[in-house]
Amino acid sequence: MPIIDLQRRLAPAGRIRIGEQVATANGKRRPAKLSAFRLTSSNQRAIAAVARLYGGDPHPWADAPTDGQWEVYTASSEIPVVIPPERMSYSQWYEQWSGGGCLRRCDGQTDQISDGPCACDPDKRECKMATRLSLMLAELPGIGLWTLATSGYYAGTELGGSFEIVQMLSNSLGREVLPGMLRLEERVIKRKGKTNKFAVPILDLSVDMASIAAGNAAALAHPSGSGSLTALPVPSTPPGGLRPVPVDETPPRSLPEQIAAVDNPPARRRRSNSPPALPATGIRPRTAEQVATGEQPDKNEDQPESSDVVTSMASTDTQARATGPAASSPVGSSKSTTTRKTTKRTRKTTAAPATDESSAPAWCRDLHIRASNLGLEDGQFRGVVSWVTNGRTGSTKELKAREASQVNEAMSDIESSELVVVERDGRWTVEASDRSTSEAS
Repeated sequence: MPIIDLQRRLAPAGRIRIGEQVATANGKRRPAKLSAFRLTSSNQRAIAAVARLYGGDPHPWADAPTDGQWEVYTASSEIPVVIPPERMSYSQWYEQWSGGGCLRRCDGQTDQISDGPCACDPDKRECKMATRLSLMLAELPGIGLWTLATSGYYAGTELGGSFEIVQMLSNSLGREVLPGMLRLEERVIKRKGKTNKFAVPILDLSVDMASIAAGNAAALAHPSGSGSLTALPVPSTPPGGLRPVPVDETPPRSLPEQIAAVDNPPARRRRSNSPPALPATGIRPRTAEQVATGEQPDKNEDQPESSDVVTSMASTDTQARATGPAASSPVGSSKSTTTRKTTKRTRKTTAAPATDESSAPAWCRDLHIRASNLGLEDGQFRGVVSWVTNGRTGSTKELKAREASQVNEAMSDIESSELVVVERDGRWTVEASDRSTSEAS
């Protein structure tokens, strides 16, 4: 079983670059734009394969920051790519770097390094926008990610808009991975009598939006123009003697089909060593009106009489005891023990956030929404998080699964007035309420 709070990512294959460093007349170096992509990597074979696909002369990178790096100046300004899920392929921060590493990394409000507020003046930032795009090269073997990093304004805003479309298509088509095209486009702007030329990376999708809006998933084409993803050719003689990966010919399900599958999940096959299922009681669940009036639930005519249920449960228990201790333990004793241990904390744990790693962004959002519903301001809510983590962090993004559940429990106690949020020495924290203290005494 994997660690639930460990973020997954793919190994880096190399970098996609849109510029280079050139020498100046005074012996220094300055950045210069390119009209085609330049790729660098420590994998010589990958750089050679890129040169065969997109042109260029692969050679050692003389001025590389580390040894053993290779580079190729391609002749192409367009590269077919495969776009992984956004959590693996796209990030954007305000960052400030020095020779010792990254000093600041914030989202406009919170610095992720110091866990404090962003130190920059919003009207005159010292930090630069850093946009990172990680993609797979569609025509290159392997699953490693090739990363393009840029600090340009137009690239940052336009790539963000592209990923909103990618997310929409991913949800509507039910696909985590989508094909696309990475292009390098030259722009020209004139400001204050000066003409500036610069290169902007563009992420495009080979899709027919009208067909997708009509529910036709086949409109999602491979970026090289070879048809849909399910029609990608499999090499007949793969390198290294490996067997080709079989292509999934199953057509993708439409959005209505996915919704219908939620209401009608496929039946799960029962394990051979699973305990016998408990028989139905024959009693319908009570309605809200019956609960309010204390009325007993109706008898379900389709179910057996209660005496038959008791007899069936007794025979099941007898059969389990006859097969030995290992078979008799799951139904009887463990159920009563579990009920006794968890009854007191039922209220606090029923609404606990999910602990699956992929839902970490969801619990951050849910906790912030709940804090807003309770009337907690941002500083007060960060004080609750800091109180739960003993001052380790005030950000929900750094919470572990157990800590997120404890924050959720703390807000339940705040809602029931067992705990209160107070300000002590200029900082928000959590204390037991007067009512809770008097009840305890």
